[in-house]
Amino acid sequence: MAAKAAKGACNRYRKKHFVPLELWSSHETITFGGIPMKVTILANYAPHAAKGLMQGSDRQAAVKALFESVGGKVTSVMFTRGIYDVVVNGEVPDQSAGIGMSLAVRASGSLTEMVVLEELDMKAVLAAANKAAGAYKPAG
Repeated sequence: MAAKAAKGACNRYRKKHFVPLELWSSHETITFGGIPMKVTILANYAPHAAKGLMQGSDRQAAVKALFESVGGKVTSVMFTRGIYDVVVNGEVPDQSAGIGMSLAVRASGSLTEMVVLEELDMKAVLAAANKAAGAYKPAG
């Protein structure tokens, strides 16, 4: 009985709060009151993609088309020096759009690494953390 209640609470939390893309299950669609989800994508180009970039491939136009194909929009595309080659900020309408977009890019083989971050509602996260902290009893 306790396990079923815990699973229900977990599902209610995931449906109410932002959850990192890596933790989403593929069978569940989460929307947040019609508010687009803000995402930041950090990525590194594969060698063949870097070569295409050097030959003049318009990556900003490609990223814009990618986001628009799932009903989203790009806020910025930054080519960076350091750990990541590119940082993209934008919005997607829901989890399915974000994961679908990520899956399509990963399947293309054009990136060696891709991290998708999602903006959090920290007030809601802290409220949940405070509830959990009051209920959790550590071992020992």
